[in-house]
Formats: sequence, structure tokens, C-alpha cells
Amino acid sequence: MSIQSRGLLRIILSGVVLMLAACNLSTQPPVTPTDLAVILTNTPTATASVTPTATTTPPATATSLPPVTPAFRVSNPVPGPVCSLSPSVDAANIRTGPSTANPVLGVLPAGNWVRARLQDSVSGWYQVTFTGSVVDNGWVSNTVVTLQQPCVCGPNNCTAVTTAVVTVTSPPPADWCGMSVLSTTDLATIQAQPSTSSSITGQLTYGSFVNTIGRTLDGVWYAIDPGISQAPNVGIYRLRWVRADSRINLSGVRCGLIKTIDLTAPPAYKTCVAAPATGVASIPVYNQSGYDAGTWGTLASGQTLPIAGKTPINWFGSAGGWYAVIVNPGIVPDVGRYALRWIPIDPNVQQTGDCDGMPSVTLDF
Repeated sequence: MSIQSRGLLRIILSGVVLMLAACNLSTQPPVTPTDLAVILTNTPTATASVTPTATTTPPATATSLPPVTPAFRVSNPVPGPVCSLSPSVDAANIRTGPSTANPVLGVLPAGNWVRARLQDSVSGWYQVTFTGSVVDNGWVSNTVVTLQQPCVCGPNNCTAVTTAVVTVTSPPPADWCGMSVLSTTDLATIQAQPSTSSSITGQLTYGSFVNTIGRTLDGVWYAIDPGISQAPNVGIYRLRWVRADSRINLSGVRCGLIKTIDLTAPPAYKTCVAAPATGVASIPVYNQSGYDAGTWGTLASGQTLPIAGKTPINWFGSAGGWYAVIVNPGIVPDVGRYALRWIPIDPNVQQTGDCDGMPSVTLDF
């Protein structure tokens, strides 16, 4: 075949190939705008559909949180009986054991009381009794409550001190100022302190006499001598009290000689305060200026209490005497000097501030 023939054949074949290609293209369906839109919407893009936004998760609301169970609150309005506990703070926690590391069972609000069962000899905490409640047999710190006197607590129980008053029938002894009620229908209430909020220790009935030995500065209360031994009690804590406006009568030559008893609580002395000595973790604070009356609480390192005065040396078992200190003014529900608490003067305690010329303060009457 000649060169010219070959060229002609090549041209013819090329045309056939082009015609076949054109036929194949014409058999493909055309791409429409609708399909394009479908392709675009099915192709992931950088939109919120692949990256969740804050609005995809509903915000947490208060209704999604577990409900809070209110703490059990003791409701037992004061005054409480002897050997009851009342807070010296706004509210005292009652826990499962004698330590702040134990869970809280409930609270004892100010103005309420719960009975003391016993006192732990190591921590000083009280175990309490409140029958039928979750706080029964719970524990409360002795640093935030006041024990209603006269009471002695130990590791086995809390026991009310005998508070009977010696009475005699007519006529009373010549050296008495005899107090009696006016008629068979009268009763005179005898209380531990000159306050209607203090514990009731007995009643004076018709035909019986008690020995009147003093009265308060304002004349509202008479002090009577119980006439019985009260080993834990010092000074004014040994007295019992009857309101002067009760239906009573005083008789006997001694009535003109009864003393006026000043129960006014002394103020804090200058800027003088008591604190644990350097290196001492805590010191005990006592209910009275005598060890037998038991502790009110403890004063920890870094804490201070204002000093009102001190006793003479060798006072009720303390060779150095006792500091009279002021705790929670206006909260402790005791009257005048009854509200003082006491710290033995020894190397474990230090006084700081302006303490020169400190006055003598005792529970004597």
C-alpha cells in the first residue's frame, strides 16, 4: 500500500472514532440543577450539623439536681430541766460521734434544749438524748453548749445534784428568817437562779418554813439557804431563790438582818484577756471556780476570753487562784455573776493586754 493510501485510511478511522465517541456521550443523562442541589446538600460542610454548639445540650437546671434534705432541728423551747444543754451559739451541730470529723445528724438552735446523757472523758463532748428522733444518742461539743445546773456529768451519766430544800414546820428556829406561804392553796416556786427562766428546784407549801438569808439589789428575789450539802457548788450556786412577789410571809428577828446580795457581773477588765500559753493546745474553762463543778468548754490555741478579775490564791483547789472570764455576753442564759466562767491560774494559761491592778472577783455572797 502506498503512502498516500495509508494516510487516507488513517483519516477515515479517525472520523469513525469521533463519531462513536459522540454517540456514547449523547447516551449519558444530563446533570440537572436539581441533582446538583441534592449533591451539595448531601456533602458535609463546616456547619453546625457536624460540630455541636452550646445550644445542642440543654443547660442544667435546679430541677435536675438531687433534692437537699433539711437537717433535723431540735424544737424544745427553753428553759430546760437540770442536766439539759442549750447552745451558747446560734446553732450547735449534733453529730454521730464526739468529733467534728463525724457527720452531722441535726442542729440544736439557740433558745432550745436537749437532755445531756453523759460526757466523754477525753474530748469533753456530751452525748444527748432526744427520744424518737434522728439525733437521739448523738454528740454535741461542750464548747458550744451550756449545761443547765446543778448537774454533774461523767462517762456513764449526767446526774442532777440534789436540790431539795430543808424545811421545818412551825415555829421556825429563832436564828432563822422564816419564809412561808400564806394559805393552804398557795405554792411558792423555788429556783436555782433569780430568774424565772432558771431551773425549778422545788416548791414551798403551806405549813413549811425555809431560811431566808438575803435578797437581790432590786429586791425582786429572796435568797434562801437550802440547808443541805452541795459538794459541786461554790458560793452563789449553793443558794436557791423565791420571787418576793410570791404569796409569802417572812417572820423572825433575823428578817431585819438579811443581807443584800450583789449579783452584778463585772465587765471585762481593760483589755486583759486569757489564752493558752505558748505551745499549749487548749485549756479547760470551768462552770464555777472549782474543779468539781465540771468544765464548760475549752479555750484553744489562738483563742482568747476577756478577763473580768481573779480570785485569791489557793481558791477551791487552784494554788494560783482562778481567772473570771466572760463568754458570749448576752447569750449564756445565766444571771449576773452566774454567767461568769472560770480558768485556773497555772503555767498553761497566759494573760495578755493591760492587766495591771486586776480586781478580785469570787462567787461568794
